[in-house]
Amino acid sequence: MKTVRNVHNVILIISLLFIMGFSVVGCAGGKSEIRDTRDQSSVVSSQPSVVSNQLPVISGPSHALRPQPLEMGSYIIGPEDILDIRVLRHEDLAIVTQVQANGMITYPFIGDIKAAGLTIHELQKDIIKRLSRYVKEPFVTVLVKEFNSKKVFILGEVRAPGVYPLKRYTTLLEELTLAGGITDKADLSSAYIVRGVALLPVDFGRLFLQADLSQNIPLAGNDFIYIPSLAEKRVYVLGEVIKPGVVEGRSRLTLVDAISSTGGFKVTAVKNSVKIIRGDLKNPEIIDIDVEAVLSGKALDNPILKGGDIIYVPATRLAKWNEFLTQILPTLQAINLGLTPSYYFFSK
Repeated sequence: MKTVRNVHNVILIISLLFIMGFSVVGCAGGKSEIRDTRDQSSVVSSQPSVVSNQLPVISGPSHALRPQPLEMGSYIIGPEDILDIRVLRHEDLAIVTQVQANGMITYPFIGDIKAAGLTIHELQKDIIKRLSRYVKEPFVTVLVKEFNSKKVFILGEVRAPGVYPLKRYTTLLEELTLAGGITDKADLSSAYIVRGVALLPVDFGRLFLQADLSQNIPLAGNDFIYIPSLAEKRVYVLGEVIKPGVVEGRSRLTLVDAISSTGGFKVTAVKNSVKIIRGDLKNPEIIDIDVEAVLSGKALDNPILKGGDIIYVPATRLAKWNEFLTQILPTLQAINLGLTPSYYFFSK
């Protein structure tokens, strides 16, 4: 049975390979501390997982990631940027030009000048120096009319995925708006941003659902934004429930929600020993949950599910994995053949 539990890992690898084809831009404001966030716990967290556990994460609060507001004089010019160059009292020397792929621009009297890789101040000084041979004490201004050399990659559940220019000081919300906004299939709890070779600790759920603007961070060149689909969060509910099958989950689909979406427990269900089976079936992680205690208010252990999870509600208390596998394999095979309908959970 082919499941979707490795989808995010594949996408992360693809995104890294995609980004490495471009110049990698780190977090502005100095070196960032990197830490490994691989999950060593066998307990399912009840909080939404904002970042994958396959890449290092830039630590610290979101505000610590904010680049400084763009200083025009220190902006480094790149290919495809459009420059507006003017000379005081010499309107015939005013031009609007695009930096070529080789980093050059062409200017009257001077000819070809290297612009890419220079700051605006450095290019301004170079033009003044060269133009002084033809104009006495030229007063030159250089402005970036369009910022096209810095790009952001937006893929997944947005209305217009693609590559977007990073124009000046641009925030996450502004850039997602350029991409048409998120779709109703967006899985906000699993969305992420890759910067360089690290994930940024941005909580898309808090940003969109709670209007928490602390998560609306400024973007940097070559940031990779991915909004996964809720279809990647399907889980399987098997055993002693009314309608066992596939549940296509929305954000924050919990164990109790998944069971309820299949009609609830049968009278034969052992409610105090519900199993969440996660990972490769050859060597899975098995989590035992007392759902009866959760429903009665005696426990709060109602975990948020991950894509590919199998929920098994037994009719008897089973202790060994071989016993689980013997009981769930026939149903899993039926699901794989399309014999079992899917049930959809909609958040209230």
